[in-house]
Amino acid sequence: MVSPSGRALAFVYRYMLPTIADSLAQPTPANGVPGDQFVGVDRKLRVNEYVAAYNERVGLPFDNSLNISLIGAYKNIRLKPRFIEGGGFFEGRFYWPLRYYIGGRNFLSGYPYFTESGSKLLYARVGYGFPVLKRLSSRFINFTFSKLYAEIFAEAGAVGNFSRFGDIDFNTDSFLTDVGGELRLQLFTFYRIPMFAFFQVAHPLNRDRVAEEVGPIDKWRYYFGFGL
Repeated sequence: MVSPSGRALAFVYRYMLPTIADSLAQPTPANGVPGDQFVGVDRKLRVNEYVAAYNERVGLPFDNSLNISLIGAYKNIRLKPRFIEGGGFFEGRFYWPLRYYIGGRNFLSGYPYFTESGSKLLYARVGYGFPVLKRLSSRFINFTFSKLYAEIFAEAGAVGNFSRFGDIDFNTDSFLTDVGGELRLQLFTFYRIPMFAFFQVAHPLNRDRVAEEVGPIDKWRYYFGFGL
């Protein structure tokens, strides 16, 4: 539960025919006479989506592990920007279900949720796990603590919004990166029900690059919680 091992591969294809509300905000015309504030336009898109994911946790001596995760996702559309100058406040905002987002715990943990978005995504995570305490015999109220493991990790991710593969710009500046560490505690409640708790801290390495769009980003981000 706190230090799993094994391999998981997944490939997903999805065909979508969504109807979206496009150009909802009507800009004020040049004559200064405002028109209707909201003008709904039904627009149907044909979307082909491809997602591939690879996760590998390699067991090493002394209960250590090497953890690798790779995710690639592609939609055959080019999305409108979330805001276009002079194009209306809602321009592109209602494309949000068709976007991939990066940011948040274990998906660029050093950055806030929804830091960047696009119709294409590439994400990679490498971690090294090791035991801190293999056996615990402590109790607190009705919780019995069993094992404590740790992991140090590095992440990199990028999103794109190009329409053709020839438009891809292979530039490392497109990637956001972070480093961090996590503690995982295995415990039981009422002696039988297995649980785990975690505490994670992450540091963004490119926070100044996205600060203008999403606002100031903290040097450190913290996550904690319980699970069954």
